[in-house]
Parts: sequence; C-alpha cells; structure tokens
Amino acid sequence: MEICIFVQGNDVYEPTANVILMDGGIQKFSDPVKVEEILKNNPGHFVFSSDGLYNGKFISELLPHQELQLGQLYFVLPRKKLEFVLCERDMASLLFKANNATAKICSSKTRE
Repeated sequence: MEICIFVQGNDVYEPTANVILMDGGIQKFSDPVKVEEILKNNPGHFVFSSDGLYNGKFISELLPHQELQLGQLYFVLPRKKLEFVLCERDMASLLFKANNATAKICSSKTRE
C-alpha cells in the first residue's frame, strides 16, 4: 500500500510506520517501535501489516516482540477477527480507513 510523499526544497523524506486504528485514526512512528507498545493502548486487539491483506485468507497477526518497519502501513483490529477469514467487505472497510487516514496525512503535509 502506498503512502504519499512530499518533498519541498531541501526537505528530506522521513519514512514512518503508520498504524490505522479501529476508529480510523492514525498513529505515526518515525522511530522503531515494537508491536507490544501499540497493544498497550489497545488491549484485546492485534496488529497486522497491510502486506497481509488477502481476500479469503485468515489475517496473520504480528507478534508482540516484532518491530514495525518504517514506510509500512499497519492495522489494529479486535482479536476476535483472527477467527475469521477476511472477506471482501472487511477488505473494503480496511482500505477505506487506510485511504481516509492517508488522505489526512497528505492534506496536512500540503498545508505545512
């Protein structure tokens, strides 16, 4: 999944790990962070990478000791979603949240 990039003048692009929350909010991390740090504020949830979005497949959760990679997009979902195969409606909902979150990032960058 692509994230917009803006470079103005001599600005240097600093990649971030972006985490889409259940409410559609986004957390951005420019320093390495482990999944367990995300889970502290989201008990009963799990984190997975957008690279793991496959229709008709189970979602693969990231383990608490794993580190989020800069430049990647992640989602936080309730643990009960691990029991179900990802369907088209789920995919559409996640992609909608990702689109809205990245649009917020891009629009805030253009106002700076």
